[in-house]
Amino acid sequence: MAMDLDVRLLGSLEIEADGALLPLGGPRSGRLLAVLLLNVNSVVTTDRLIEVIWDREPLSARQQIHNVVADLRRRVAAAPALTLVTARLGYRLEMDVGLLDLSRFRAAVRAADAAVSAGRPAAAVTA
Repeated sequence: MAMDLDVRLLGSLEIEADGALLPLGGPRSGRLLAVLLLNVNSVVTTDRLIEVIWDREPLSARQQIHNVVADLRRRVAAAPALTLVTARLGYRLEMDVGLLDLSRFRAAVRAADAAVSAGRPAAAVTA
């Protein structure tokens, strides 16, 4: 049986799996997850993650990123449709983009724009 999964970036950052919210950890985990979701299925460099997480990079930033990623991997393990992959220069969150509310919103906006262009305002409103 497939898991019902909803990943929310718009509003509160949340991952809901089968009706239950997954605990995502603290602010660093949230920032890291948000950046990975904004770049879903693409590599985000460790340098970029460090820029996002800290105003002033601590000496142990790379190790701390590694620790945050390891913790986040454990937390999303309950959602097998999400895979946090280590890449050569950073990390990539692999998932079906249809699970992400931002992707669904963008698709709805494109559908509404297309309906307006086609002279179908009612369809645009529905989209």
